[in-house]
Amino acid sequence: MNIKIKNNELFKSVLLISISIMFVISSTALLHANEAEFIIDRFKGITAFKFSLFDAVLYAAYLLAGPMAGYLSARTGKRKPFIVLGAAGTAVITLSMTLAPVYPILLILRFFQGVFCVTAWQSLMTMVLDLSDDSNRGRNMGIFGTFMALSMGLGPAAGGALAGISLFAPYYVSAVQCMVSVFITLFFIAEPPIKKENIKPGIADSIAFARNSPGLIIPALFNFVDRLHMSFIIFMIPLLLREFMQLGPEYRGMLLGINGSAYIILQYPMGRLSDKIGRYRLLVVGSMGYGLLLGCTGPAAAAGLTPLIILFFCLGIFSGITGPPNSALVGDLSSQEDNPLAMGFFNLFGNTGMVCGSLFGGFMLSFTGFTAAFMGAAAIELVTLALNMLIIRKLTAEKVNSLQKEDILV
Repeated sequence: MNIKIKNNELFKSVLLISISIMFVISSTALLHANEAEFIIDRFKGITAFKFSLFDAVLYAAYLLAGPMAGYLSARTGKRKPFIVLGAAGTAVITLSMTLAPVYPILLILRFFQGVFCVTAWQSLMTMVLDLSDDSNRGRNMGIFGTFMALSMGLGPAAGGALAGISLFAPYYVSAVQCMVSVFITLFFIAEPPIKKENIKPGIADSIAFARNSPGLIIPALFNFVDRLHMSFIIFMIPLLLREFMQLGPEYRGMLLGINGSAYIILQYPMGRLSDKIGRYRLLVVGSMGYGLLLGCTGPAAAAGLTPLIILFFCLGIFSGITGPPNSALVGDLSSQEDNPLAMGFFNLFGNTGMVCGSLFGGFMLSFTGFTAAFMGAAAIELVTLALNMLIIRKLTAEKVNSLQKEDILV
């Protein structure tokens, strides 16, 4: 009976954390559908590459601030203060962005929006790992991933609808959502029991930690390419539908939402499945299918909106297959006390990928068209998968050799 009560309390805690992350992540996801109107139609002289900087600086903030947030969280042994500060700060900055008089100031505000946002969502993600063990980590990350995917899938669709009301409506709603996350965290989420660790700060510390846990490079590389394609698609799809298919923000939000819906559906079952059959099979299948399909985006768009919708729903399926097992793999490879550092390293690669994704899209559109850009992104997926498979094989061989040596010594 006590075990059942404990499990119910754990489920409730994970659920509340997941709801909070949904509001934080969707606060930025709401803004994707009408970025073109918010920037290109608002400021003069915005090229495709300059436009890509709006997302790139956000992800650069994730890259730089993520490890620091992990360090401070580990050093203080606290999660809630960073969630509250991050969510409240995101709300203030988001409102300030509607008042930016010139594009450079908007980019500065966008950077600080990323700093606050990553502080909140990385602390929330780490809190889920704090509450997990080997028996439920995949399930918990599946629940967490479901709500995270809801925010990424439904956020752009809601943002597209809000953009039909006014240019700034998505930004006002975004700020409100952040404050809802603050309220949930303050009054309904308890601080998990964590040991206070005295460790060195920054990106270098996350890398140094990973040197002692070489297996972490595997989920980190998968996260790199997953996040790269996330930012690439978020950047490319609105432009593809606006410039190539002449469709408004409601259609752009709809397509991003359809892509996210398949991802949403698979989060929980894939988390549970990865607890039973392991992480690597799902990662390989999902990455292979995603890379092959992504290269077909150009022809699908030329064929019309319906083929494009089908393709992006299928891309969401393959993305959903890889998400939960990859997040759970981080917890498999680190202790509870080291979770903030492990997640810092994991998100270091993921956020690097997000910076590269939008910049890659802007760079490709400066010299080629949409078809070549999507084929290039597909090649990145498949090459990274091949590299990861080689690393898995190498680490497995080293582990076997080490065990054989121990047997000989015994």
